[in-house]
Amino acid sequence: MCVFDSSPGGLDGGIAVTRADIAERTEIIIGISRLSHEEWKTLRTLRLHALRDSSNAFLGNIADEIDKDAQYWKIKCLNEIWYVARVNGGSVGIAKLHDSGSPSEATYIESMWVKKRFRRIGVAKSLVQALEKETVARCKDEIRLWVFENNIAARKLYESLGYHGPVNEQSLCTARGDVIEQEFRKTLGPAR
Repeated sequence: MCVFDSSPGGLDGGIAVTRADIAERTEIIIGISRLSHEEWKTLRTLRLHALRDSSNAFLGNIADEIDKDAQYWKIKCLNEIWYVARVNGGSVGIAKLHDSGSPSEATYIESMWVKKRFRRIGVAKSLVQALEKETVARCKDEIRLWVFENNIAARKLYESLGYHGPVNEQSLCTARGDVIEQEFRKTLGPAR
């Protein structure tokens, strides 16, 4: 059984949750909350882990971010919309919602990542649903994202959640070579 808990805040606390913990429990609690600037260490830890673990899934790279100071991470938490996923209290994933604030500009999911051992149990789905809810709360009725063409697992996830695409493509020259990024979108219904 999977329980979604959207309670706000909470500190990472360095709790390590393993697959064995999950196997031993009959109830997995997935908590999703927006990071506050006080939780900058959680963002830093998860973002750097994501760049180490899945460098081919991101435009950014660890060399550019590893030496950033506390102020950099605090400003990211303060000025950007980051959500954290926790499984039974341990931080296991992050995602960013990019919204310029302009009603005419699209809202995007960015920098989505879940620790490998917590994939396929509903964590990514819960993160996406939280970002969709935030988008609707911002009076937007559509959400978009870019994903690398060769990231088949991510594409399948987004398609299973109702995202359609590719609606656009762009070729990017990165330190790892040329990549094709594809845009997907989802209509969320009437904005309130």
